[in-house]
Amino acid sequence: MYRRILFTALALTWAASVSPDLPAASPETGAQVTPAADPSAKAWQIIDGAMAGNVDQRRMIVDAASLGGARPKVFEYLGRAAVDKDHEVRMAVCTSLASLKSPDSILLLKKLLADPIIEIGFCAAQALYSLDDPLGKEALLEVLEGQKKTGAGFFSAEKREAMGAFKTKKRFFAFLFRMGIRFAPVPGLAMGVSSMQALSKDPGVSGRSLSALAFATGRDSETREALVGALKDKDAVVRASAVHALALRNDPSVKAALIPLLDDKEDKVRYRAAVAYLRLEKVEEEAKAAELQPATGSSPKESPRKNSGR
Repeated sequence: MYRRILFTALALTWAASVSPDLPAASPETGAQVTPAADPSAKAWQIIDGAMAGNVDQRRMIVDAASLGGARPKVFEYLGRAAVDKDHEVRMAVCTSLASLKSPDSILLLKKLLADPIIEIGFCAAQALYSLDDPLGKEALLEVLEGQKKTGAGFFSAEKREAMGAFKTKKRFFAFLFRMGIRFAPVPGLAMGVSSMQALSKDPGVSGRSLSALAFATGRDSETREALVGALKDKDAVVRASAVHALALRNDPSVKAALIPLLDDKEDKVRYRAAVAYLRLEKVEEEAKAAELQPATGSSPKESPRKNSGR
C-alpha cells in the first residue's frame, strides 16, 4: 500500500519536471487552454515542407516566393530551387526572380541563362533584359538575329538555333507573356496588349518573335536596327512582332522601313504595319508641333497697355 502511494507520487513529480508547460486552466471556465503556436515558426515550417514536397508543391512555393520581396532569405530559397531536378520548378524560379525587379536577382538569372531547357534560358534572357543587364540584351539579340556579329557569342550555334525556333508549352508562353507586360517601363504600352496577346497565341510564335516583342521597351540603336532587319524575315510572325515592337518605341525614324510591309501578303503583318505607320506619323507630327511651341517656363511677351488715364 505504502509502496503504491510512493510510486504514484514519484511518477507525478517526474511528469511535472519534464512537462512544465502543460495547458493551464481558464480562470473563467476551468477548461484547459492550449498556448497559441508561433505563427512565424509555423510559416517557416510550411515553406520548408513545400520545398521538400512533390514537384507541384515545390513549384507553387517558388511561385509564391516573390511575395516575400527582395530579401536574403527569399534569394536563399530561390537559389536552392534554381538547381531543382524538375524544369517547371526552375522555370518558376526564373519568373519569381524577374518579378522581384531587384539587382540581386541577376546572379541567379545568369546561372539560369545556361539552363539546358531552352525555355528557361530564354526566360532568363528576357528577365535580365528587363533588369537592364547587358547580357540580357546580348542574348536576345543573338536569338532574334540567329547569329553573333562579333566574338564567339553566349550561346552555341545549336542552342541559338533551337532557342530561336522553339515552340514551347502553353504554360511557359503564359509566363513569358505576363513578364513582357509586367516589366515594360514604357507608359502607354498597354495600348498594344491585344496585339501582343494575339501574337503570343499564334501557333507560329517562336523564341525569335518573342525576342522581337521584348525589344518594344528598348531605346537604343542596336535593338532598333535588329528590329528593322527583322521586318524582312521570312517568318511572318517575326515580321509582325518586329512591327509591333517598332510601333511602341514611338520612333518615327523607322517609318520608311514599314512602307514595304503595307504590301505584305500576310494579314497579321500588313494590318499591323498600317496601324504602326499611322501611329508613328502622328508621333512625328506631335513632335514637330511641340518644337513650334514656346519653351516651357518662358514668360510671354507683354502686350502694350493702353493708357487708362490713371
